[in-house]
Amino acid sequence: MLITLDEARQQLGFEDGENEDDDFVGALIEAVAQHFEGFYGIVADRRAREFGFDQFARLMVIPSTPVDRETVAITYLDGAGAEQAFADFRTAPFGRYHVRLLPAIGKAWPTPGCGDGVITVAATVGWATDEDSSEGVPADLKVAARMMLAHWYNNREAFGASLQETPAGVDALLAPYKLARV
Repeated sequence: MLITLDEARQQLGFEDGENEDDDFVGALIEAVAQHFEGFYGIVADRRAREFGFDQFARLMVIPSTPVDRETVAITYLDGAGAEQAFADFRTAPFGRYHVRLLPAIGKAWPTPGCGDGVITVAATVGWATDEDSSEGVPADLKVAARMMLAHWYNNREAFGASLQETPAGVDALLAPYKLARV
């Protein structure tokens, strides 16, 4: 989990123990985690994911972080529509936190069939291995999550720009994790 309920309570200045807003705060924790994953590609809870690509390309980057490079597997649909496994690839760091896929030295990408999502990359992504703990999640991500949660909590009745704005500190903390668009 990105942050625990206790960490969120502490950020919001709540007393120790249950609070009448615990259900709402729990929903905000989940919303922040979904936002980080959907907008930034940052995955808190460790799990298997699949990513679709339309073609093999010179620059293929898994759009989530972190990725367990040992778990990456590639399949594709050939010209006849049959699924084929492709094992002649390697992974390499891309930037600080992402993973790039490359053909193995001396190999080339195969030719898949034409169509959307004909290539599937499966991998284990995420930091936290325990759904009830944020252990393993980098401290800067926890701070950003706590800041975002507090912003949403304090502006829960707001409409318009104040709710949609991301606090500048959150953007600064998440900047190293953003996938650079090339």
